[in-house]
Amino acid sequence: MTEAEFPLALALGDGGHSRQAATRLRRIAERPGTEPLFTLAARHQAAFFTGESGAAQQAVHLFDRIVAEARTLLDESHPDVLDARHQLAYFTGESGNTHAAAHQFRVLLSDRVRHHPDDHQQLIATKRSCIWFSARPDTLAESVRAMHGLLDEATARIGADAPHTLAIRSSLATFAVRAGRHDEALARFAALIDDRTRLLEPEHPHVLRSRLDWVHALAGAGHTAQARTEVLSTLHTAEAILEPDHRHLRHARTLLEQLS
Repeated sequence: MTEAEFPLALALGDGGHSRQAATRLRRIAERPGTEPLFTLAARHQAAFFTGESGAAQQAVHLFDRIVAEARTLLDESHPDVLDARHQLAYFTGESGNTHAAAHQFRVLLSDRVRHHPDDHQQLIATKRSCIWFSARPDTLAESVRAMHGLLDEATARIGADAPHTLAIRSSLATFAVRAGRHDEALARFAALIDDRTRLLEPEHPHVLRSRLDWVHALAGAGHTAQARTEVLSTLHTAEAILEPDHRHLRHARTLLEQLS
């Protein structure tokens, strides 16, 4: 049954096989006779994993159509419409247009607050993206303060171990790298790796990405030999787990080349 295949495809994508997941989800969406809202959900997830595979601009085009389709099937305030807008804004930023992404997230946040003021998970996710894509070198200190405030809010409302709370912590660690506070960044990434490993598993893509971010911070702090050792270890694990052209593998190989 299509309904049984859907969660299997999601698990495949979450496990580091984004392209395969997107292909399976597109096939589900294209089957004749599938209920329109289920088709929409499959297209949404296929577009998401397309973006996760590294094709951010393609994901922008896909989500642009998905948002339009969702608006024909559902009310503007429906969570599925808002979630599609979230992904459109996210991949707009990931494709390099951070100014447009920040604007889209600010508008989305206003709509979320108006229509779903108690959906703290999505409100916090949208707030984080507003701060993240608005951050500039000349406003970095302001962005750090805003992200610290959001971390307090997230910890209180959705818990210290919630995925969005961990994403905020990752953002703060990256901001520390941008500001040249490498010791702070190393401590933040090390703690994040410990917590993500505890909550997920050592080979999970989120853990691998945090390890690569830690390598970047090590290199920035001048610990080149350690950074090289760590990126080789992470690359070895990633090659055994992720699909061959996964974006984390490409990132790891770029880091290794830079450290050689």
